[in-house]
Amino acid sequence: MEQYLELLKSQFNDHIGFRERRLGIMQLILPLYYEDGDMVDIFLEKAPDGDGKIRIADHGMALMRLSYSYELNTDRKLEIFHRILSENQVSEENGKLYLDIEPERLYPAIMQFAQTLAKVSNMQLYKREVIRSMFFEMLEEYIMTDLRRFNPQKSYFPLPNHEEYEVDYCFNSRPKPIFLFGVNNKAPARLTTVACQKFIIEKIPFRSVIVLENLDILSKKDQARLMAVADKQFPTLDYFKDNAVTFLERELEELPKI
Repeated sequence: MEQYLELLKSQFNDHIGFRERRLGIMQLILPLYYEDGDMVDIFLEKAPDGDGKIRIADHGMALMRLSYSYELNTDRKLEIFHRILSENQVSEENGKLYLDIEPERLYPAIMQFAQTLAKVSNMQLYKREVIRSMFFEMLEEYIMTDLRRFNPQKSYFPLPNHEEYEVDYCFNSRPKPIFLFGVNNKAPARLTTVACQKFIIEKIPFRSVIVLENLDILSKKDQARLMAVADKQFPTLDYFKDNAVTFLERELEELPKI
């Protein structure tokens, strides 16, 4: 290990130090920092498989730092986290990140590992993207759990052999089924408008319900088109969650079940 540490000194132009934390575990003192000014935590040790590789590790520090401001508590967040690791060939075990490499690749691998730690520690910057992309995931979770007693059917096709006219969720326990559509940008808004117009032309009995991520995501023209075909709109997912049970109970009581 010592010969590789000496090589690292020259590769970093002597801007590196070493601190032995435990027997066989060396912490690197590098001019690499997180956004808050703290030094990036990188440790070197022998890889446990015994084939002469060196393990670059963080000993769980990156995820611990991230947990102060951001939780990996949904499938979408975990998907982004694992994608970051996969793109940088970094592995994770019990919250600890590591990269096993041949000794001759030590310098570029350290830089690669440091960049990965920076990306992980900054995952809170993905928050807006994650929330937006999680809209349909959160809508599905709520409908298939909290509204389960209303027997929702996901991915319903009212027109045989026309899969282009898909309904996100159908509540089919009434003479006029409730077709529910989630809308988080102009593309699903326009598809929903076209689908509802088609169902009307085909004289399919239904009531259309639109759940928006937020009204601000749509132009006034798209809002107007949706209003023209929608029997009911919920302006946000939170508003839908607060009122969906009452709405469905009222709708299902108004007409006798089939």
